[in-house]
Amino acid sequence: MFVMTKNGVIMTDESVCLDAPERDTQQRTPKVKIMACSGRERQKWLYNEQTKVFLHVPSEMCLQATTDDDTLAIAACTENPDQQWILEPVLWK
Repeated sequence: MFVMTKNGVIMTDESVCLDAPERDTQQRTPKVKIMACSGRERQKWLYNEQTKVFLHVPSEMCLQATTDDDTLAIAACTENPDQQWILEPVLWK
């Protein structure tokens, strides 16, 4: 389970966050990693409730499930269902 904080961080617990490259890379769909929370800009996301997408703030790319190896990546935002995420409320400290 992941939670999204008010600060735009997606985390699994208080010290592990989704992390993606900040700038353009040579990869078309750079992989998203689970890393120690650092407070760096590359761990910031925005969620759009209407389109159901997570926008990676520094790269302006969307969080996407990959179909080839069951990992997460960031890619150009499209209306692809692989970029749509449903959030459910949970109690968090």
